[in-house]
Amino acid sequence: MKNKILMFVIIQLNAFCQVYTGVTISTPNGEPVYAEKLVSADFTSQQKQDSKNYWLNHYNNRITFVDEATASYNCHGYAWEKAEGSGTSVWLSTPQDDKYWNDGSYIEVNSWSDATVVSFKSDDHSAITTCQQGYFISKWGGAPLFKHTINDCPYDSRSIKYYKLSSNSCREYYENKTITSNTNKTGCILLIKNINVKNNSKLIIDASQYVKIKGPFEIKYGSTLEVK
Repeated sequence: MKNKILMFVIIQLNAFCQVYTGVTISTPNGEPVYAEKLVSADFTSQQKQDSKNYWLNHYNNRITFVDEATASYNCHGYAWEKAEGSGTSVWLSTPQDDKYWNDGSYIEVNSWSDATVVSFKSDDHSAITTCQQGYFISKWGGAPLFKHTINDCPYDSRSIKYYKLSSNSCREYYENKTITSNTNKTGCILLIKNINVKNNSKLIIDASQYVKIKGPFEIKYGSTLEVK
């Protein structure tokens, strides 16, 4: 029943013939991933609001709205690329998402607390974990991005696999740091979050592919950040 409801809403949203173009992104270890990028005909403001209201009402506001409905990215595109990677909005279809763990970029772990990404194997859905235990953030097709528990979402959660970034991956997290002296951070793909640069120090970020900075990120007066 959950999937029938979801498919009905997606069909209603997708009734305006979105136009996509094929693009190639890559896993952290460089495996090509084929996706689609929205070119035109995203949803109207009214459609976005209607979708938001529908799902909030459907779950009696037990879920939290994070971002608006859009045809530019789906659950796999959000979990594996937009949230965890370059921030690019793409529509990523199965089996392309399988490449992120099949090439060793991500490894399977046993629990929610060790994971950053989860795959709903029983229903072709992906989500990311949050700092609040038992809560995920995921995109519901063309519908909005929501924070929710495992049961308050329209996907079959009977079989879930948990993944985290492999230590052999080109992608690397640099987070939860207080910088008090001149520091150099180098890498291939650097995902930076919750950094505080102070004491007139300088943080130099040097990534061979790209850098993604997510909040919170604070630079005190007199300190500097340099991204090469």
